[in-house]
Amino acid sequence: NKAFVVGADVAILLKMNNGGLLKEDARIAPFLTFGNRLEYVHKLKSNFNSSPWLSYNQYGVGINLRLGQLAQLQLQGLIDQKLSDNFNTSMLYRLGYAHRFNGRKDCDQKFMLDSDNDGIVDGSDDCPYLFGNSSLNGCPDTSAISSLVVTNEIDSLKAINSIQKKRINQLELAQADLVKREELLTQKQVYEKRIGELTAKLNDTSGERYSRNKSKKVVSASLSKDTLKSVVPEPVITVPAVKSKIPEDKNYYVITFSSPNLKTATIWLNKMRKKYPSTVILPQSNGYNRVGIYTGKDEALCRKILAEVRITESKKAWLSVE
Repeated sequence: NKAFVVGADVAILLKMNNGGLLKEDARIAPFLTFGNRLEYVHKLKSNFNSSPWLSYNQYGVGINLRLGQLAQLQLQGLIDQKLSDNFNTSMLYRLGYAHRFNGRKDCDQKFMLDSDNDGIVDGSDDCPYLFGNSSLNGCPDTSAISSLVVTNEIDSLKAINSIQKKRINQLELAQADLVKREELLTQKQVYEKRIGELTAKLNDTSGERYSRNKSKKVVSASLSKDTLKSVVPEPVITVPAVKSKIPEDKNYYVITFSSPNLKTATIWLNKMRKKYPSTVILPQSNGYNRVGIYTGKDEALCRKILAEVRITESKKAWLSVE
C-alpha cells in the first residue's frame, strides 16, 4: 500500500567551476556530491510495529545549468545506500531548481573577484593585479615583457627629457621678457624726463608771441604735457600672459589601479602608500574607484613617477587629470 514519506537531505557539493578548471560563472557547471538522507515513514510504525526512521548515504554527480545570474537548473544522479536492515542500494535521479538570494556575498567575494581579468580569480592568483597565465599561477611571463618594460622606460625618459627641454625654453623666454621689460622701463623713464623738460621750457615762454609776417595773426606758443604725449606716443609695456595647461581646479595623478570594489581598492591603496604617501582613492561616476598618486600641477613629476610605477608596480598605470 502507498505510504507518505517525510524526509530531509544534507549534502556537500564539490564544484568544478572554482576558477581553476572552469570559470565561476560557467554556464554548465559539474559537481560531485556526498550527503545523507533521513526519512520518516509513519506506516512502518503503525502497520509493522518497526522504527519509522530510515537513513541513507548518497554519492553522486550532477551539473548546474545557469539560467541567469542567480538561477540554476540542477540535474543529479545518486547511489542511494540504506544504512539499516538489508542495506539495499539503488539509483536515485533528481531534477531541481537552485536559486541564490543575494548574489555575491562579501565573505566569498575575494574568491570570485578577478581584478586583472586574466581568468584566474584573486584567491588563486599569485599576482592578482597583473595580467598573467595559469602556468605561472596568474603572474605574467617576465621574460616576454622585459623588452617591453625597457622600451616603456626609454619612452618615458624621452618624454621627461622633452618636457625638461620645453621648460628650459620657457625659462629662457621668460628671462628674455624680463630683459626686454627692463629696457622698456628705462626708455619710459627717459621719455618721462624728456617730456618734463620740454613742458617746463614751453611754459616758461608761454607769454611770448611769434610772427613771421606783420599781416599774419599772432598765436600763443603754450603747450601742455598732455599735448606732447598725444604727439609723441608713449612706449607700451606688454607682458605675455602664461596659460596653464590644465584647469585651476584639476591636478595630475598617476592612476595605478581601478576597481568597482572599494575593499580591493583600499588594499591596493595601503600597499602604494608605503612608497608613495600621496596616494589617494578617486571615486568615479561609473562606480569604479581609482587609486592614484597625487602630483599636483607638476606634469614632469607625474610622468617620472608613471615611468617608475610601470616598471615596479603595474605596467597598466596611466596619467590622468582629475
